[in-house]
This record gives sequence, C-alpha cells and structure tokens, in this order.
Amino acid sequence: MQFSAKNMNPFLSFRELRNKADIQFGDNGTTVSAVRKEAYVFERNQSVGDPKVDLIRTLNIPAVTAMEWAQFRFLRELIEALLKAYQQTLFVTHTVDELLWGYKDELLSLINIFKPEISPYFGLYYGKNGTSDGDYVFLTGEDSYLNFSKIVEWNGKTSLKYKLRLFENFMFLEMGAPIIISFPHFYQADEKFVSAIDGMHPNKDYHETFVDINPLTGIILRAAKRFQINVYVQKLDDFAETGNIRTLVFPVMYINESVLIDKETAGRLKSVINTTLIITNIPYIVMALGVFFGLIFTWLACRGQGSMDEGTADERAPLIRT
Repeated sequence: MQFSAKNMNPFLSFRELRNKADIQFGDNGTTVSAVRKEAYVFERNQSVGDPKVDLIRTLNIPAVTAMEWAQFRFLRELIEALLKAYQQTLFVTHTVDELLWGYKDELLSLINIFKPEISPYFGLYYGKNGTSDGDYVFLTGEDSYLNFSKIVEWNGKTSLKYKLRLFENFMFLEMGAPIIISFPHFYQADEKFVSAIDGMHPNKDYHETFVDINPLTGIILRAAKRFQINVYVQKLDDFAETGNIRTLVFPVMYINESVLIDKETAGRLKSVINTTLIITNIPYIVMALGVFFGLIFTWLACRGQGSMDEGTADERAPLIRT
C-alpha cells in the first residue's frame, strides 16, 4: 500500500497573539513580571478553505495510542474489546477545526472514567488556544541597557534543563503515542522516509528551521519553527484494524510558526543599539580627540620655535652687549 500526501501551501493560516497580563514592576524598577497568554486567530484571507467545513482523513491517533498500550499484556484483551465495541478504525475523518482544537473521542471518553487525567477530548492543539504558558520575570534594562528584555525567571525557576518547546504543545505525547517529530516533508531525513510517501518534496527554503537574533540584546529579529508531526504505524496481528498496512512513518501535519519583529520593538531596538554604539565608542572618540589636539599642540610649538629662529642679525643679537 503506497500512501500519498497533497500539499496545499498555506492550507490554514493563524495569527498567534502573545499578550502579557498581570504586569507588575519590581521595587527597584529593574525587573517586571508578567503572565504571557497565547491565542490563535484564523486568517481567512491567507488560507485555503474553511477549517469548520473542510474534511481531512488521517490516522486515528487515539486508537493507535491504545494499540501501543496493548503491549502490556494485562491491557491487551481490554483494548481489543474496546476497539471492536466502538468500531474503531485505523483512519478517521474529521474537520480541520476538530483535528486542531479538539473533538470528543469515544475511546478516550471511556478511558477518562478510569483515568481522569486523560482528557476525553483529542486535538493536535487541544487546550492551547487562549491559555498561558507560565509566569515570566524580565529585566527592564534600568540598571544596564545590556539587560533589556532578558528573561531571568519562568514559573519561579531561574534555570531550566533544555527541552524542545514544541513537544509541550501536544498532549498525546504524554499519552505514550508513537509520535515522531521531523522537519516538514522529512527534510534532512533518510531518503527511505521521503520515498515511502508520494508527494514529499523536501526543500531547505521552505522546510528549514532558523532564528536570527540580535547579538547585543538577544532579541529575535525573525524566526521560523517548522516541524512535522508523524505517527509510527505497523501491522499488528492482534488488531484487525491495522489491515495490511506496512510499517512506515506517517505524516499527519506540518507546522510553520514564523515571527518577524514589529515596528515598535524594532524602533526601541534601534535606539538601544545607537545608544550602545555611542557609549562603547566614547573611549575611542576621546583617544582620537587627544591625538588630534596633541598634533595641533605639537604643530603650534614647532611653528613657534621656527618663528624664533627667523629675523635679521640685529634682531637675533643679545640685548646687552659687552
């Protein structure tokens, strides 16, 4: 069985809004705390189709996840019975809006009864619209322009172990789903992954992740985080739902999160950079002026000495003669 993918670029476009709330300045004015909230607004003019109407047929990720759980023998018979009772299939059809923001899944609803921490709803961005990603403490730059906008604390922590932020966006990763993250169209992946799916055309210009940062302030000037969500699928003899599917990494969705510095921030950044250039160049300016005035003083001194050497013999003679 050969799968194919059709790329509609851009299929859906959302504007990500990041607003700061509960803003409070520190007593000395060098810090400011705030809660950053994220929201997504659909950009119809930059999109193809309607997310509430257009249908997408893709993998049934909750069912595939349940099959993964079946590796534990004490759960296998129960999961097999559930999949048959609810007539779960390997592929499902939902609107784009449902796949992104969530729909109530029959299988997860039943699991939620026994494990309340598992939500009965499933969506690639479920629970991520209009929510906060934590409490931040920033430096204002009051004590030093070099500290402007630096983050010094997040959720009460002053240091964090490195973790790729994109993983935090998807609750099914916490459920044990066989998820594999890659660049879009398997860019920079082994050729076998590209050739396994018709329609994959990896391209550096469109699929590379990058970030341009001002080295002085650390402010992001422009960036693009591009990644693809894939599901590892394989034929499982215990589950008729997998049919004759061959083992492969199946692409579900790819995301391009792009950011460009706004005019207001760019203006403030330009002011900071200009101030910095002036301050850092003051010693060189003073040195240059010192050399300049030194040369003038030397020239004037030499010129004065030359004037003393000139004149007639009588003018150069001593005033008192013996």
